[in-house]
Amino acid sequence: MDSPTETEQQLIVQFRKQLSDLPLEEHIFKDMHLIRWIRARDHNLDKGALMLRKHLDWRLQNDIDNILSWRPPNDLSSHFRFEIFGYDKDTCPIIYVPFGKWDLRTHLSAEGEAHKQDTIRLCFYYFEQVYQYLEERSTGKTLKKFSAIADMEGLGFMQFTSVNVVDGIIQCVRAFEASFPETLNVLFIVNAPAVFSIFWGIVQPFLSAHTLRKIEIIGSDPVKIKTRLSRQMPVSQIPKKLGGTAISTFNFMNVILPSSKTQSEKEYLHEKALC
Repeated sequence: MDSPTETEQQLIVQFRKQLSDLPLEEHIFKDMHLIRWIRARDHNLDKGALMLRKHLDWRLQNDIDNILSWRPPNDLSSHFRFEIFGYDKDTCPIIYVPFGKWDLRTHLSAEGEAHKQDTIRLCFYYFEQVYQYLEERSTGKTLKKFSAIADMEGLGFMQFTSVNVVDGIIQCVRAFEASFPETLNVLFIVNAPAVFSIFWGIVQPFLSAHTLRKIEIIGSDPVKIKTRLSRQMPVSQIPKKLGGTAISTFNFMNVILPSSKTQSEKEYLHEKALC
């Protein structure tokens, strides 16, 4: 992500003053953290400050500061998998989410309220895990984001016939939109079946225009998927199942996100130098 402009640097100083009444931790006051909230509200400092304050309340209410020490039930951690594949051409880590294969109805509805809440908390867990990874690498003038591929293959109509499923999806989308601003670089939705329109109708109203501009829906044609993805990421970083050659660095609940020194990024940077 672009480093703050001269004008934004001035806004950061003003923004920090607006938040001076808050007992914020040092990392929250860093320029590369504050600029996320400023840009998320199109440089409106009052709106950005309100957004950040609500975010802090949400973190407190959901004990997000301690969430990475929480361990969900085994059936959740084994079912709701996602994978990490190298870096795209913006050096953003690539996250592959097999959303269409996730059994939302069972985990958000059929197993009871406690299980539903654990499922939603797992979603928050993943958000925070990725967010901390990005924050740790957003140093100096570089603000890290992630790129994502959501694979809708296998998505069925029955997933969305439960009020609890709809409610769970909305809670997760709202949390991401309100508490993890300027973390998404681009989201490709691939293999979207006809029933996807139901899911999209649920989540779209809760996404800002800013986020919607970063989302691209692709059909199920393998050639079109590979062609479009390859404009954003080297073939060596595209999952094999989508026409690339990348192998996941996924490691179950203790997800190992690729560091800035991993072989995958070195390969990407080498490819870029040859272009």
